[in-house]
Amino acid sequence: MRFLVVFLLAAIAFAGCESTSTPKAPAVTAAMANPGGRQQIDLALLNAGRSAFVTRCAGCHALPGVNEHSRDEWPGIVTAMAKRSGLKTDQREAVIAYILAAHTQ
Repeated sequence: MRFLVVFLLAAIAFAGCESTSTPKAPAVTAAMANPGGRQQIDLALLNAGRSAFVTRCAGCHALPGVNEHSRDEWPGIVTAMAKRSGLKTDQREAVIAYILAAHTQ
């Protein structure tokens, strides 16, 4: 009985943590394509960038959150990892566009 109570309390605690966490790769939205009066970004490009970010980055290590690094750091990080992950130039640019569009800091 004691084990069941501990298990249920732990499950409730972990479920609460999961629901409040920020997604590591937020879904692409129309707002991302029109970032505050700046140049319009193609939704297809952002979706391709998200897809490559999720599949290629997580293929080698835990997927970092888009806010884990600054907007200034991301292009260099993605460029440095592009060769290892087999990203082509257009994929690399799409990943950078997606991360910068999804970045909220």
